[in-house]
Amino acid sequence: MIKFVYLDRHWTNIKKHYYEELDDLWSQGKVVYEDLNVVDLIKQHTNRKYVTLTNSCTDAITMMIEATVKPGAEIICPAYSYYATASAITRAGCKPVFVDVDENYHINLDKVDVGPNTKGLIYVSLFGNPMDYEAVNNFCKTNNIICFEDAAQSFGASFNKAKSGSAGLCSALSFSPSKPSPTFGFLGAMATDDKMLFDQVNDAKKHGINNGSVGLNSNPSSALVLQLQHSMKLNEMCQQHRTDHAKAYDEGLKDIVTIPPRQGKHSWSKYVIRTAHRNKLMNFLNQQKIQTKIHYVKLLPQYKMYHKHKLYPVASKLADTSLSLPIDPWMTNSERDMVIDCVRQCFK
Repeated sequence: MIKFVYLDRHWTNIKKHYYEELDDLWSQGKVVYEDLNVVDLIKQHTNRKYVTLTNSCTDAITMMIEATVKPGAEIICPAYSYYATASAITRAGCKPVFVDVDENYHINLDKVDVGPNTKGLIYVSLFGNPMDYEAVNNFCKTNNIICFEDAAQSFGASFNKAKSGSAGLCSALSFSPSKPSPTFGFLGAMATDDKMLFDQVNDAKKHGINNGSVGLNSNPSSALVLQLQHSMKLNEMCQQHRTDHAKAYDEGLKDIVTIPPRQGKHSWSKYVIRTAHRNKLMNFLNQQKIQTKIHYVKLLPQYKMYHKHKLYPVASKLADTSLSLPIDPWMTNSERDMVIDCVRQCFK
């Protein structure tokens, strides 16, 4: 079996020192993440002044919107992304306004219609393919709306020297099991250069007691954050392994499937191909005991919560043809080559 994610192999590489350090932490009764230096590491990776950890990226998006936008406002977001991009907007009491994407899987700024109740735009560097950060920032400034970044899949990516996590008023990060820097649970963060926003979110994740708001219980434990600390020590090596796998995939598959356009430094949270025979290929690879994923079957406006019937032609095409192949850093080169051989075999 070639797995989509090799958390078992990742665990093998961190568990010895992790257990030792966790025992030291808990022996001192230290159970909250403030006792660790993960925040400083994230600041270095995002070039942000302030970072606070949360129980999930979804919580981070929710709280950063609640801290800056009044309920009832419209927040623009891509029609093609993970469900939490939209549900966090709704959870914050705002209305998501869906916009079609381009061939890069990025929100198409040319399709955005800024209305009188539009207060923000949340963009996503989907699959780790970075958006043009300067372009989206300038768009938001021109239209006098807040620029939010959903960087759940793009930690480690960059575009024109601007790092993912550094663009806009604030950024939400994810360290869940399938992300470039994984933990064995769900963990997120909010990064910003705005001290007031940082203080508000930092309070909101602890029930909002000091600000008199209705906050969340989103303060991670030291056990989970310590896992992230160990994962981040392997970031450079894992990024290189994913990049090597991606280059091999590109070379081995470019003549039989569509390789989506990319830009900047990709984090390879996902390696996505496109083919009109997506379901046939997925079933064939499954028979060969190769795990793949579809990201995503539905567009955000098609979910029951929103049920919008507007057409999003590019997003619909991508949802019908995209398939994610395994690109875990712990996958061996021989396993990767087997994936390539099987994909080619399917299209003989």
